[in-house]
Amino acid sequence: MNTVLVVTIIGLIVIGLIGFLGSRGASRSASEWSVGGRSFPTWTMWFLQAGEIFTTFTFLGMVSLVLAGGVAAMYVPIYLVCIHLMLFFVGPRLWRISKAQGSVGQADFLTTRYGSRTLGWLSGLIGVVFLIPYLQLQVEGMGIMVQLATGDATSANLSMIVGVVILVAFVLRAGVRGQAATAYFKDFAVLVALTFLVIVIPLHFTDGIAGTFDQVLTTRPEAFVIGGTTFDLTWFMTSVAISAIGGGFITTPHTWQAVLPANSARAVRRNTAMLPLFTLMLTLPTILGFTALAIDQPGDPSAALLTMARDALPDWALGLVIIAGAATAMVPAAGMLIGMSTMVASTLVPTRTDRGMVRVRQCAVVLIGLLTLASALRGSDLLAELLLLTFSGLAQLAPANALAMLKRPVRAAAILPGLLIGVAIVAWLQFGGLDVGTWNVGIIALAINVTITALLCVLIPRRNPNVATTTDSEATRV
Repeated sequence: MNTVLVVTIIGLIVIGLIGFLGSRGASRSASEWSVGGRSFPTWTMWFLQAGEIFTTFTFLGMVSLVLAGGVAAMYVPIYLVCIHLMLFFVGPRLWRISKAQGSVGQADFLTTRYGSRTLGWLSGLIGVVFLIPYLQLQVEGMGIMVQLATGDATSANLSMIVGVVILVAFVLRAGVRGQAATAYFKDFAVLVALTFLVIVIPLHFTDGIAGTFDQVLTTRPEAFVIGGTTFDLTWFMTSVAISAIGGGFITTPHTWQAVLPANSARAVRRNTAMLPLFTLMLTLPTILGFTALAIDQPGDPSAALLTMARDALPDWALGLVIIAGAATAMVPAAGMLIGMSTMVASTLVPTRTDRGMVRVRQCAVVLIGLLTLASALRGSDLLAELLLLTFSGLAQLAPANALAMLKRPVRAAAILPGLLIGVAIVAWLQFGGLDVGTWNVGIIALAINVTITALLCVLIPRRNPNVATTTDSEATRV
């Protein structure tokens, strides 16, 4: 068996064991499993939320984005900083309301806040449908990393199977505490691996980081101008906007599991204040992307980083890098499984008892894991297309989440039409063949969504003030 594959499988097992150990001493209740009893301190929340931000994209996507768009790739750290700024204000308010309501995820939060099972059910359905492709991306990313390192498709399939089995097992056992435990390992491993690579790879190919940028400036000066390559200023601005809005109002279901487990609203605020420090890590894959640009790395841009690593490192070192890359897939994937299964149990297949909710969540984790693995092994084109809709589609929940922060929430009837039309427009613009240039389709749909919602908020009276009085009075005291 290939050395890289052996090291990778051992690493996956270690990640799984860390996840299992995260559940020691915890109760088996549904709330404990999904939000850790709302007891996590700032330090844990920092690593947990960073685990949701830094995925396989940190390893594969950022480098390929630099190859395609040069400095336009910096839209990623820009929108992340915008998200952290928004969460500084939104996060504590959302945490207080969720604690007062007893909410453990986005769907049941909206159900309770608006008093509408229809809105909660629809948000849960949208969340599951649009998030599964992103979960598949994490699993496929793990397989791609192993295949590029070993040159063997069979090794990639084996690593995906082992990874998903371990992932499902520790999520079933440990829930969000297991995710938090593996987040410590993942963030440390990624920082070490990327720091090592950003020293070794430029030295190997361009005589150092300075040589990398000198070479790009000489041969590809347009890479330092937004619009000088594939992505123009319109793409840059609309991509920053839709990503910041979606992230700032926490429209992706799995990111709720990186906010609600906090032990206080103050812990949420402190965490978001410090998270921009973690965003600095994205400068490391950016440098590696410019190194690939300097040497005009041939082949698939997504393979550029590991192709360079394979040429510059011995097998054992490459295996350690793959372990760090696999961790960037497994930790966010754990959050996605927890987030989706929580929505299934709380709104899509609701039960009356805590034990029943736990069982529904367990079944959902297994079924979603198996579906994702089957699609990843088959390489489903449908899910690959749906991936294009993931963030644009989920961003349509931003008005619902934003208006839920008000002391007097609007009626669900003012939210539902804009949400449905926004999601429909995203699908139509993406697949209907309509040319919108380099505009992000999500921002176009969201503008129409917000316009419709604003109009209906004026026309439809708000809910009775007494409906939300108890929740809001409790929320101000937490």
